[in-house]
Amino acid sequence: MTIKINTKNLAYLDAEGLRSLALQRGECLTVLLPATHPGAPEKDKLATLKSMLRGQGIGLEMSRQMEAVLEEEGLGGGGPGVVLFGRGNSVVAHQAKVAEAKVVASDRFFLLPVLESARMAHRFMILGLSKKVLRLLQFEDGVCKSLDLPSGMPWSLVESRGEGTSDMKMKNHAPGGAGSIRFGTSAADEDEERHLENWFGEVDDGIARVTGNELVLLMGLADEVATFRRASKRCRLFEDHIAHGINDFPLGEIAQLAGECAQERQATEARKALDRIREWKDRGMVATDSEDVNQAAIEGRVQVLCVGDAAGEEELVNATVAETLCHGGDVFALSGEAMSPGCPVTALLRY
Repeated sequence: MTIKINTKNLAYLDAEGLRSLALQRGECLTVLLPATHPGAPEKDKLATLKSMLRGQGIGLEMSRQMEAVLEEEGLGGGGPGVVLFGRGNSVVAHQAKVAEAKVVASDRFFLLPVLESARMAHRFMILGLSKKVLRLLQFEDGVCKSLDLPSGMPWSLVESRGEGTSDMKMKNHAPGGAGSIRFGTSAADEDEERHLENWFGEVDDGIARVTGNELVLLMGLADEVATFRRASKRCRLFEDHIAHGINDFPLGEIAQLAGECAQERQATEARKALDRIREWKDRGMVATDSEDVNQAAIEGRVQVLCVGDAAGEEELVNATVAETLCHGGDVFALSGEAMSPGCPVTALLRY
């Protein structure tokens, strides 16, 4: 088996990949490795993982192949959390948030630890808003990089109005300019607000041509973000935004805040899904018993599945998740507090 994995560029599992894994059956091996930092005892951890693999009764050849991946690619040492899915002659690796090292050998992959991240947006644009200058970034798998603005797009409010620097200096030094006490300026303020909204409309159109259907996260002061939302007709915008001015803001800090927004977006979608399910409770279309939900999933009757803390029922809940995905249902991961007490699953049934 030839396996090439670059842990520095590991992508998170997406919804399509999750459904693809759910369809697979046979001797499936899932290895979970938590994030570690430089200086961690790599050899000790690797030895533990080897012991765990063998303790699961995995065939010797498969165990050796998996161990070879861990050793050759340094997956037991420093770096992000990783999940490995092994079956037959193939191993697929994805970046993941993993709480503890774990090996699961079963007739299907162990999908519960990657449910939340699979529904998160891991690639999107960030548009930094400012009257003085725009800034366009791309966020992908926790990393931000700067991009050029689309050709021909005015990069500032001044440029959008066709005013040069000298024009602005004259305004600032003329009576009623920026350095003077001004009376009755409501008309001027309204005029600037109108120009700002028109400019943001141009920006929205230009960004949408570049991003297509990709999500856009806004970053800027509250009033400018609100104006852009009013002007926006084409961009797919996050409901949330980063409430900071973008000028001279470090890319690493922007990436961290963007990741938090993506996580909150996923959590909001999951809560909305649970609320929609509960609206059908009085119509007999909701199931919360783990065994009943699993049987409904096997029969293809689960349309939407919400999953909370599955402690003590991991194998059953994981099977329910896989069956739901195999039959075209949607799965959302929620915190245990959001679910009804003692109910690791809540399902909306098709019939």
